[in-house]
Amino acid sequence: MTRSFDLVVMDQASPDKPIERPRLIHSIVQKSGRPVLLVPYIQTRRAHFSCVLVAWDGSAPAARALGDAMPLLERADRVELLRIDGNGASGYDIAGSAVRRHLSRHAIDATFRWTSSAGDTGATLLSQVADASANLLVMGAHGHTPLREALFGGTTRTVLKSMTMPVLMSR
Repeated sequence: MTRSFDLVVMDQASPDKPIERPRLIHSIVQKSGRPVLLVPYIQTRRAHFSCVLVAWDGSAPAARALGDAMPLLERADRVELLRIDGNGASGYDIAGSAVRRHLSRHAIDATFRWTSSAGDTGATLLSQVADASANLLVMGAHGHTPLREALFGGTTRTVLKSMTMPVLMSR
């Protein structure tokens, strides 16, 4: 059903909701083929996307999220691309020059930076979002087997659980 929409908007699962809610969100993000805009359950003010941080690792999900977010990026006052080393990212475009060139064709002047993650990439990403004062995070959602997710967690799961700003995810 969600495949017939341009964008799926959902609220983040709050800690007091049943376990089925996070599973539903995960399923829609992973299987709908559509971008999903997740709004934090703590959100009280109207959302505005003047500063957007894009998690960029050169992967297909990251490229998909970037393309899906283009209308929002074109309206943002500031766009920042962030690469986090240590998260299994591909070697493609390690300095971000190709993606910045692509964005410049859309009149988007993005900055690019990278940082390292000593442990939990999701926590590092959320910390960087806060440091940048970003009010929207754009990221590709990576799919792992349920067993791997249960044992090791994952960036997507960490972000879905601990986000404090809207997140646009694509896969």
